[in-house]
Amino acid sequence: MLVTRRSLTRVRMLKKRDDIKKVFSSKKYYFSSILVRYCPNDQNCSRFVIVPERKTHGAVGRNLIRRRISEILRTNQQRIREGFDIAFFVKRDILDFKYEDLSDLLVKALEKGGFLRS
Repeated sequence: MLVTRRSLTRVRMLKKRDDIKKVFSSKKYYFSSILVRYCPNDQNCSRFVIVPERKTHGAVGRNLIRRRISEILRTNQQRIREGFDIAFFVKRDILDFKYEDLSDLLVKALEKGGFLRS
């Protein structure tokens, strides 16, 4: 029986304070409606952290943004290149996007940064 994961694995989520500081202080970034900062890591997978804006309709809105983006990353994880720590800084207007529009936006942002396999 094939079991599919419902969320990103812990290995793929960036949790340690030092690792997150390293990405935040990175000079490598680009903006595509979502600010994306990244730095290379020495692991065989890419790791992510999602940082919603503090003014985003309280904890419920911030968690909704995190869940949506995590799901988009999970469904596209086979296409994402390994070896990067990536931080997504998300503005509050993302809550107004439909899931499909947010998915297109995030995939385009990953393409722009060169994180997707061709």
